[in-house]
Amino acid sequence: MNYLNGVTKTKSGIHIRCDLRFRDEGGVILFSDGKETRVPVSKDMAIGNHYDIDVKVRNVSKYDSYLLYEDKHVFIDPYSKKVTGLEEYGVKHSKVYSALPDKNSGLSGTNTALPKKALSFSNSVFYGLHVRGFTKLSGMKESGTFLGLSKKIPYLKDLGITTIVLMPAYEFEETENNRINYWGYKEGFYFCPKNSYAYGADAALEFRQMVHAFHENQMEVIMQMYFPDKIMPQFIMDVLCYWATEYNVDGFHLLGNRIPIAMLAAESRLADTKLLFCGFPMDEIQRYVNKNYRNNLAVMNDGYMSLVKRYVKGDYNTAEEMVHNIKYYDERLSRVCYLTKHDSMTLFDSVMYDKKHNENNGEENRDGTDYNDTWNCGVEGITKKRDINALREKQRKNMMTLLMLTSSTPMLFAGDECLHTQNGNNNPYCQDNKITWMNWEWSKAQKEWFNFIKELIAFRKEHGVFCGYRPFLMVDRLGSGIPDLSVHSDEAWKSKLGHADHSFGLMYGGALNQDKSDIYVAYNMDWERKKLALPSQKGKEWHIYYDTSGVKHDAEAVKDFVFLEPRSIQILMSKEV
Repeated sequence: MNYLNGVTKTKSGIHIRCDLRFRDEGGVILFSDGKETRVPVSKDMAIGNHYDIDVKVRNVSKYDSYLLYEDKHVFIDPYSKKVTGLEEYGVKHSKVYSALPDKNSGLSGTNTALPKKALSFSNSVFYGLHVRGFTKLSGMKESGTFLGLSKKIPYLKDLGITTIVLMPAYEFEETENNRINYWGYKEGFYFCPKNSYAYGADAALEFRQMVHAFHENQMEVIMQMYFPDKIMPQFIMDVLCYWATEYNVDGFHLLGNRIPIAMLAAESRLADTKLLFCGFPMDEIQRYVNKNYRNNLAVMNDGYMSLVKRYVKGDYNTAEEMVHNIKYYDERLSRVCYLTKHDSMTLFDSVMYDKKHNENNGEENRDGTDYNDTWNCGVEGITKKRDINALREKQRKNMMTLLMLTSSTPMLFAGDECLHTQNGNNNPYCQDNKITWMNWEWSKAQKEWFNFIKELIAFRKEHGVFCGYRPFLMVDRLGSGIPDLSVHSDEAWKSKLGHADHSFGLMYGGALNQDKSDIYVAYNMDWERKKLALPSQKGKEWHIYYDTSGVKHDAEAVKDFVFLEPRSIQILMSKEV
């Protein structure tokens, strides 16, 4: 991608392609064994403030790094494809330079990565993770690295994951005022994979090989990119196109307040690259290109996470909104839904704590949101009370079941599949330790929970009615005798979704997706036992497939009504008789 800025070696000197704004002098500082040589440029060489020139330099081969300067301001080239000095994690670095590559060199020593997998959002299950924290406790010698992550592909495939979403893995300085910015949501060196996340000496090679390994396994890699307000739109465009072209990453989750999302969505080079953002100005986008954007754009915000937690703990005025979200469809946009993220309580903690417990961050518990929508089920933190622990397990199952049966792309956050706890910390931004590192030594309960989620993901994939392939019209579009989706209460075919209602039934017609069975999902987040009416079907009978309450059901058919324990979900399947 030779249109990008940067400084490179030529046979007789260096080629400078960069923007410089100076009053008296500016240019490039070359380094060799710590000694510097200044290469000034003249303003009459520029077009505006942009320089695209060759400059002769004697013995250029001896130089291996550089910096840019504008009068007294010396800085790293923001277009650097590699920086040196940040190889060791958690150490304050005083000397960081841009590497000086040969002009015709690409990613040195890298193999050609497999092309993007372009999985549909409907067929995907996302998984967010921190490269360092995901494998730091794995026991592998490659722990905490891109290579270590590659070696966990079988684990992710076994769970049912199709797509990983990496927290910032571009280069950034993690040490700030003697503390660690563990997350990395800050301005960084956006064209470089993070050196300290590499097991070997070449982070670019290792990152590319990691993407290649995921593509070999029919999986995708999406990167989170945070851009502060001062970053220019064209620079953001250059960053995304570079990673999409040079590393074949499959998409980006864009974070920041001034992302030029319409410009990015209309960019032809990103047409097969997934773009995730909190909201899209579709009218503006469609002025650029007349196209169905459902292929690569997806909304991703906290609204669904908050709603599920409020509905499951029994808040008023949530049932109708929950039904609307479960059957969500937008022909222009996909949607990614999640229950937890990096700055929330973990799923395990969401039913353990009413309030945040961030004291270990050193800010007297002032950091992190005070609005968590969580419920401790009666006791704050760990308890030996069996009834409370049983309720907590049921609530976790309720939330996870809702997520997997919602017509959007589900996303797990690493550790939620093995009951990871942060002890109530909802903002572990500076915790590079076991609080944020995923534990790989599991108890029996953790293994059982993993298998529950694995089976739930498999159930979702097996039954296309939950995957959002097409909108629900709430009519019998195929003449099968039942609508594609219908809502029920204690009376069949009638919905009751008032402000104090917490129960409803959703019946999915299997014929729409060529399922052999119709499916009825009964939801009850009330604190009392409830019954929901089952529509009668000629030649079919209902059987309970799963119950989050843990109650064992016999094999007999269920007629007329399904009875739900307080705060539970049942899945029923129809069988021909």
